[in-house]
Amino acid sequence: MLKGYYVNGFLYHEPTNQILLQQLQSTSPSWSLFESEEVEENTSPVATFAELIHNTLQLKLVIKTIQEVYSYLNEEVNKNYSITYAPVTSLKTALATPRDGKIYKWFGPREILKLNLSAQTRHDVTVGQRVIDAKMRKLLGLHTFE
Repeated sequence: MLKGYYVNGFLYHEPTNQILLQQLQSTSPSWSLFESEEVEENTSPVATFAELIHNTLQLKLVIKTIQEVYSYLNEEVNKNYSITYAPVTSLKTALATPRDGKIYKWFGPREILKLNLSAQTRHDVTVGQRVIDAKMRKLLGLHTFE
């Protein structure tokens, strides 16, 4: 478990292969992952992401379904990050009206390629999608690298 880290993540809707991102409406035209405040105590990235989504969208996630994708040190800002995602069963999680100055929207893989994302966010989404794809292949009994 990391000490002094941030949790970034997204929600994933398997039937439509879409992820939920947020846009800081008033400050930036770019889309981003959900990001926690810095976590200092011994809280797991999974629990932190569940709390973040609950506080942001008033959505309770099942802890055992949340998946940690990977962790890394962003040397540019000298911060540790844990990238996480959680599957959801409904697209209604995306709110039609902005909350707290943010807009939430579901995007499919082709749409994501066209979005204004930071290089790191694009990388995190790409790795997350690869992890999801590998889990799907494994569930289907197809060959995966582990």
